[in-house]
Amino acid sequence: MFIAIMANGSIASWVVWKEYSFIWGLLIALSQLINAIKVYLPYQKRLKSLESITKELETLFLVMETAWFDVSEGKLTEQEIHKQRMDMKKKNQQLTDKYFGGNPLPHDKKLLIKAKDQAVSYFKTFYFFED
Repeated sequence: MFIAIMANGSIASWVVWKEYSFIWGLLIALSQLINAIKVYLPYQKRLKSLESITKELETLFLVMETAWFDVSEGKLTEQEIHKQRMDMKKKNQQLTDKYFGGNPLPHDKKLLIKAKDQAVSYFKTFYFFED
């Protein structure tokens, strides 16, 4: 979308403001350069991987949430809790390897903090009831 707007807008502006033809030509060249290199940027592949992994992670999270209920109710032994935790970590790692392989997602500390805050809020809302 950006490339189309830049190219078409630059051509239209070139007609109106001919004294700035160098700028408009530069913008058109830049939009064409972006178009040519975008296939080599990791974002397209990451987006596709994210779309694919989302459904499988949602299923895993439902399994985790169900297991957490059993843990919070004291229905599992320490060994059972540890085994379930390790099984879920292994499944998460398998999904990550399957969809991202050697091209993992970059870490953004601000987004990680926000995600953790949302997770804490979720569990406080649904599992840690205060009377």
